[in-house]
Amino acid sequence: MDSVVDKYFHPHPKPGLPNIGLSLSVPNLDLLATSIFFKNCNPSTALSSAVDTVFAILYKATQTTSHFPPPTRFVTLIVHYSQERSYTTGSALDHHKQIHLSMAEIITFERPERHREEIQGILVHQMVQCLQWTANGTAPTLLCRGIADFVRLKAGLSSPRWKKEPGELERKWGLKHHHIGYFLEWLEDKYGTGTVMTINDRLKDGKFVANKFWMNIFGKGIGQLWKDYSKTLLPTNGVC
Repeated sequence: MDSVVDKYFHPHPKPGLPNIGLSLSVPNLDLLATSIFFKNCNPSTALSSAVDTVFAILYKATQTTSHFPPPTRFVTLIVHYSQERSYTTGSALDHHKQIHLSMAEIITFERPERHREEIQGILVHQMVQCLQWTANGTAPTLLCRGIADFVRLKAGLSSPRWKKEPGELERKWGLKHHHIGYFLEWLEDKYGTGTVMTINDRLKDGKFVANKFWMNIFGKGIGQLWKDYSKTLLPTNGVC
């Protein structure tokens, strides 16, 4: 292939990290929801940016594979109109992941100016689910999704529907995953940049055992960490 043209047929380079093929499937172009998607999203740059975001926050560029994500050859974005929320599927056999983006979830935002940011936020969340470690499938779903929402937060793509709710924290560990995203953000602020990267890295091998997992990283169980975090959200002088 001619060298002038050749550059247009190579994936976006990510030095020190694996290249992941990205593709798009739109089963029905004849929908208003599909038009809204293309109006607010360039799939090529949006998916590549989502991969970059995950790599920047959860992985270190390295000459070895020790900080690589789980083997992933391709990620396909499938855009559909469904009453379901967006979700991710994958196969360990061919290392092919699929992000199912529900436009029904997007258009529930009545303000059209929110569509672009919400699409990108969901793509980042789902890309994390494609590329994160899960302790061989034994890590709690809530923690995995909380890590995905933490990455959304760090990327400046949080949803306006998310709220820190001190009252909710009186319950035991186990809330909506954006609450866990805020909790992980607090851990990152308290224990230093790269804390959540360490959490993801510790999920690379073995089986998840809750208190042992948290004690090995922080010297505290999840119950104590959750209590410490809850205190930061209590009202101060009548102001929450």
